[in-house]
Amino acid sequence: MRTRVIVWCAALFLALAPLAWGAPSGKVVVAQGVDPTTLDPHDHEETPAFNALLNIYDTLLVRD
Repeated sequence: MRTRVIVWCAALFLALAPLAWGAPSGKVVVAQGVDPTTLDPHDHEETPAFNALLNIYDTLLVRD
C-alpha cells in the first residue's frame, strides 16, 4: 500500500512538473505593497526596506 502511494505521488509530481513556470531569466521581481524609502542598510526602519535589503546584502548586515 505504501509503495503504491509513493509511486502515485511520484507520477503526479512528474506529470505536473512541466506546468511550473519561473520568472524570465535576468529579471528579479519583488512584490510588495509599497516601495522601500531607502536602500541604505544602516538607515532602514520599515519592513519593505528590510525585505529588499535581505535580498541585496545577503544578510551580511543584520540589525539586532
